[in-house]
Amino acid sequence: MSSEFDMVASIIRNFSEKGLLETHKLPPRKFAKFNAKDQVTEFIEPKVFLFFNQVIENFPHMEVIDTQSNPEIKSIPPSIRNLKHLRVLRVRSIKLKSIPKAVLELKQLEVLDLADNEIMKLPDNIADLSSLNVLNLSKNLVTTLPSGFSQLKNLNILDFTLNNFGVFPPQILDLSELQTLKISENIILELPEALHRLTKLMEFSCIQRVPMEDADALQELSSLTYLAFNPQMLPHAIHRNTNLKVLIITDARNTDLPREYCKLENLEYLSISNSRLRKIPENIFHLIHLKELHLNDNIMRQLPATIGALRTLEILNLENNDLKTLPPTISRLKETQILLANNPMTSK
Repeated sequence: MSSEFDMVASIIRNFSEKGLLETHKLPPRKFAKFNAKDQVTEFIEPKVFLFFNQVIENFPHMEVIDTQSNPEIKSIPPSIRNLKHLRVLRVRSIKLKSIPKAVLELKQLEVLDLADNEIMKLPDNIADLSSLNVLNLSKNLVTTLPSGFSQLKNLNILDFTLNNFGVFPPQILDLSELQTLKISENIILELPEALHRLTKLMEFSCIQRVPMEDADALQELSSLTYLAFNPQMLPHAIHRNTNLKVLIITDARNTDLPREYCKLENLEYLSISNSRLRKIPENIFHLIHLKELHLNDNIMRQLPATIGALRTLEILNLENNDLKTLPPTISRLKETQILLANNPMTSK
C-alpha cells in the first residue's frame, strides 16, 4: 500500500483516540477515496479539514474538497494553491468575506461552492478560473459583478440565490453556455430585454423578495424546461416557452389564469400560489401531461368541469381558497390526491 494509504489509516486511529470517530476499525477506503496509485483524491469524512493545512501538505493529489458546512473551519488556507489537481471546492458557512487569492490560482477548478458565507464583492480576475463549470455563491451579500465575470465562458450552472442584487447583472448575459441560473431572493424588479442571448438556458429560478414589475423577456427563452418567478402580472406570451415542464409562479395579481398558459402541453408541474386567482380557464384539459397542479393560497371560488379530464394528475392542491363546492367531474380523478384544507367546503 502507498504511504498515503498508511497515513489515512493513521488519521483514523488518531481521530478515534480523540473521540472524533466512533471506531478505529473504519477501513481507509470508507474514510477517503483513492486513485489507481492509492493516492487520496477526496476525503469522505469532513472532520479531517479541521486540520486543513496538514491535509493539503500530505495529500497533494486531491481532486475534491467538501468541508460540508463545518463551522469549526475558519478559513481556506493559502496553501490550497498547491493542489494542482483540484476540480471541486465546496467550503460553506465559514463567514468568508471574499474569495481568497489562492483559490483563483486553481486553474483546473470546475466547481466552486462558497454558499452561505459573507462575500460582498468578487475579484476583478475571477475569470482566471477559466475551467469553471459550476459557481454557487448563494446566501452571500453580492450586489454587483466585475466586468471580468462575463469571461467565465464555460459556466453551465450559476447560483446567486439570496444575495443583494438590485438589478439583473448584465455580465450574466455574456455566459453563452449557461444552462441553469438561480437568482431568486434578490431585489430585481425587471428582466433585461437581452435575456434572449442565454439561448441554452434550461432552468431559471427568479422569485424575488418583491414581485417583479416586468418579466416579459422570459417569453424569448425557448429552451426553458424549468421556470420559477413572481411577476406582478402574468405575461400572456409565456406560451411561447413550449418546452416548459415545470412552471412555478407566486405573488401574481391576475384574477384569471390566461388561456394561453394551457397551450404549454409539455407541463408536468404547475404551481400558481400566493396570488389572487379566482378561476382557471376551461381549456385546462389541454395540459395532458400534468402530474401536479398547485393552486393553493388564492381566492378561487370554483373549478371548471374540465378539471376532471386531467387523468395524469397525481396531486391537486387547492388549500387556502374560497371553494364551497367542487364540480362533479372531480370524481374522475380517482388516483389524484386532492388537498382541500382551509376552504369553506371543509369547515365545520
